[in-house]
Amino acid sequence: MSRIFINYPCKEHPKGEIREKVLKLLQKLENKYGINYEFTSNDACQLSGSGISGVVTIKQNSIAINASLGLMMMAFKSVIEEEIMNKLNEIFLMK
Repeated sequence: MSRIFINYPCKEHPKGEIREKVLKLLQKLENKYGINYEFTSNDACQLSGSGISGVVTIKQNSIAINASLGLMMMAFKSVIEEEIMNKLNEIFLMK
């Protein structure tokens, strides 16, 4: 089993705005990869899908993504990490 750990800084954004932007990211991942998400609190979201499970945690100044990839998804680890980082940059850096 392979793991993805991402800690994305977003100090310049209020926490409520961070949550809205995380929701946009999750919707994009759901559409592209079939990754389901469910908020378990205002600050935590469970991820699940074929070959992937994990959690997204919204912190005061960052977003933490911790996911486990199953055997079939391990080959796509770097692609998934790059896609997540690209989407985070797109969402947080656009004006």
